[in-house]
Amino acid sequence: SGSRSFRYVGNYIKVDVAFTGDSRVLYNKGYDFYVKKCYEAFCDKIETVYIFALGMKTQDAMGVEELFHEKHPDYAETKRTPYIHTFEDQRKKHGICIEFQKLV
Repeated sequence: SGSRSFRYVGNYIKVDVAFTGDSRVLYNKGYDFYVKKCYEAFCDKIETVYIFALGMKTQDAMGVEELFHEKHPDYAETKRTPYIHTFEDQRKKHGICIEFQKLV
């Protein structure tokens, strides 16, 4: 509730995708909300969680990543990938994808 999340569970691919773009969720629930969602996904047998953020929200995504490692050390490794998002009207905005890979 509150943030968009897209989960796919197949035979070989088990992923969840979240977006940190909702300022209301961040203001009311903080980074803990996303850390909990990520951890719960791993508990539901998800192997990889991707968190996407655009513009100013990239700092929030990195904050979620840092808090996850603080609360669940040695549970997942992460990789940050910067990218440029192109909107339908051709505007561009810097973004980041943080991949959380559950450690076996």
